[in-house]
Amino acid sequence: MEYINFIAEYYKTSQLSGREKRILFLFLTFFILICMFFFLFINLYSSKYNYLLLICFIAMFSLATSAILIKSMVRFYLNTTNNKMVVKIQEGMEAKYKLEALEKNIDKIVSERTLNLENANFSLIQTIEVRNQIEKSLLESKKRYFALFNNNPVAIVTVDKNLKVTSCNIAKIKSGRTPINGDVMYVDYAAKHEADMYAELKECIDKGVEKDFPELKYNNKYLNIRMAPFFDGAIIASINITDIKNAEKTVHVLTREILRKQEMERRNIALNLHDNVAQELASLKISCDSIMSDRDEASKQTKSKVANFSKVLQGSISSVRNIAYELQPPNLSQLGLSQTIFRLCEDFTEQNNIVVKFHSAGIDNLTLNFETSINIFRLVQEALTNIKKYAGPTIASVKIVAAFPNIIIRIDDFGKGFNVTQRLKTLVDEKKTGIQNMKERAGMLGGNFKLRSEVNRGTKIHVEIPMPTSELEKIENQRVAH
Repeated sequence: MEYINFIAEYYKTSQLSGREKRILFLFLTFFILICMFFFLFINLYSSKYNYLLLICFIAMFSLATSAILIKSMVRFYLNTTNNKMVVKIQEGMEAKYKLEALEKNIDKIVSERTLNLENANFSLIQTIEVRNQIEKSLLESKKRYFALFNNNPVAIVTVDKNLKVTSCNIAKIKSGRTPINGDVMYVDYAAKHEADMYAELKECIDKGVEKDFPELKYNNKYLNIRMAPFFDGAIIASINITDIKNAEKTVHVLTREILRKQEMERRNIALNLHDNVAQELASLKISCDSIMSDRDEASKQTKSKVANFSKVLQGSISSVRNIAYELQPPNLSQLGLSQTIFRLCEDFTEQNNIVVKFHSAGIDNLTLNFETSINIFRLVQEALTNIKKYAGPTIASVKIVAAFPNIIIRIDDFGKGFNVTQRLKTLVDEKKTGIQNMKERAGMLGGNFKLRSEVNRGTKIHVEIPMPTSELEKIENQRVAH
């Protein structure tokens, strides 16, 4: 196979020298001429010796040609072998040079690789230390979380994204019925809330929003429930505020009773002041005026003193009557709520130079009990007092409208105004209870109290009080009749 490849390579490349080519050309020319001569001679003189001579000549020519060709092929083989050896020698020399260069740089390469390995090892050690610290911190955080979770006095339940219970703390276990891990919250467990708590919890998880239910009724209890997204689920904290609600109801009843007693005391004091003190002072004034009427011989100085005494008595009588009016407006039971508040606004305008516009609608058609009437009157009275103290020069308006099923009270002024948040924070420290009293009176009647104010833009009070049950029934009967 190697010989065939060699012959093919030989014929691909011309390896004959110029001298060999000339000799072959002369041999070929001479061979052709001899052949022509012998063919001609044989045709003329046929003889077996002539054939022998021709054969001998051809053999000699072939041997010479073969010798030349063999020599050329041998030389080609030697050249080819020598070239391969030269290439191998050159490759060996290059490898030797590379090896020598590598040997020269081996120390440098080893030093660099060693330094790189040391740096990598140092980085790995630092990474391991950081990871150990992180794992330690995570472990401590986990312990702290479990301690806070389990020992928290607030009942806590956690759920996954499918609303299934995953855990609950000790407070939840002690609170009564305990959810089982895997229960669907607000379906398998705690499904007796008035609100759709399942939908609320699902929205909390899906939208990542917090939910707060300050007073949610559950069976015969009241709960303060808060939901918040927690990992891939939610955490639910609940506080039983039933005792607080009962206490609030008790306080509400007591406050209502205190205010009722207070109004009764005010009524009694007002009657005593009006019927006794004011009448006695009036009698004393009349007596004082009549002392000097029959004594012409009295000096001017004496008459002046008696006149001053009479003037002081008249002022005392006015003050007593004003106090009696503030303690218990006599017109409330005689004229009704609307007319009494109308006169209150007129007197306030006259005494304080603050214009108060009053408007009412539908109130005269209602038959309000004394408790409702007096509390609405006190609420308006307290609001006007606050306007006098804090609003400055302004114009105010009082509106009372009966709009089924509520009585709506609007008290607005266009005075100085104030920051509601800051004012509410300072009320306790300053021991001012005006706003709180209005809230309590509205709450005592089952109503809502709203206060809005802005600096230099005035104050607005909006109160909605449910109509008494008797009035609601009367209105309902009238509707049915029509």
